[in-house]
Amino acid sequence: MQNKIDPAPLLLPNKSGAGLTIAILKDTISNRTLSTFFERSIMNEKSAIFVDIDECLLSSSGNVCRDYYEANVEIAKMVMAGQVGRGPLIRLCSGRDRSSVEMVAKFFGMVNYWAIVESGAFLFNPTTHKFLPNPVITPETEKLFGRLEKGVIPAILKRHDCLQKCLGYKICQVLEKRSGSSVSIEAIYNEIMQGRWIKHNWSLRKLALVRKIDVKHYFDRILVVLPNGVNKGSGAKFLAEIEGLDLSSSIAIGDSELDISLFRRVKHIGCPSNATSVCKEFVKNRRGRISKFPYTQGVLDVINWYLGSQE
Repeated sequence: MQNKIDPAPLLLPNKSGAGLTIAILKDTISNRTLSTFFERSIMNEKSAIFVDIDECLLSSSGNVCRDYYEANVEIAKMVMAGQVGRGPLIRLCSGRDRSSVEMVAKFFGMVNYWAIVESGAFLFNPTTHKFLPNPVITPETEKLFGRLEKGVIPAILKRHDCLQKCLGYKICQVLEKRSGSSVSIEAIYNEIMQGRWIKHNWSLRKLALVRKIDVKHYFDRILVVLPNGVNKGSGAKFLAEIEGLDLSSSIAIGDSELDISLFRRVKHIGCPSNATSVCKEFVKNRRGRISKFPYTQGVLDVINWYLGSQE
């Protein structure tokens, strides 16, 4: 039996940004007429839509409206269409661990595909649970991060009890500020990068200077230690090689500085209205789409803009 698309209305923010317009998905996957865009840019060139999870598909604050949930349903319909070759290929690109990405993939009905996890450190298939490490990760890298996990990270957590380690990561070290803490993540970052108080013969600062690691902080909440060269951009390049995707006609949708490396790999970029000021400035300079809508409503708006620009 062939899969079908529910012929319910597809909600997409209109191009004026004044409200929501309704585009009807007619017929089944097997017999509906494909748009010129899908036939040329999606089916032949294998373009992809790379979407971040946090603050794009999910809201960390939980402060969302009804349209947020309706937009989730419409994105799921697009995912279904793409998986049978009748719509855009949507690929998750996240700094999250594999378990979190698997949960989101199942929610949207994504089956047997590669997602970018741990900010580009791995490709992960949520259906088969297979991993593919980013080619920049070597046995030396794995050994180094094993030492970090057993030595430096516990020392940081002992000194800064306002931080907690995020579990489930294979290689990246992610520290998150505890709820209710007023301590500045930037201040902690600056102190950590000095490393004078850590009783080891090497510090994060030294490792960063010799280009072994990258240390970043975001949203005054997250501190991330990554192998040098690991980012969403290199993850997208790796995924494109594996799946034969054309990044020159693809789009990336993100919300923060962590997505800029991905933005640099693709032709089209966009962000929801809740994106950081740095992210919005980058999108503006690249003449991308800054949506007037937040979260998934904004993601749909950017996708609508992208599809229209390819016709």
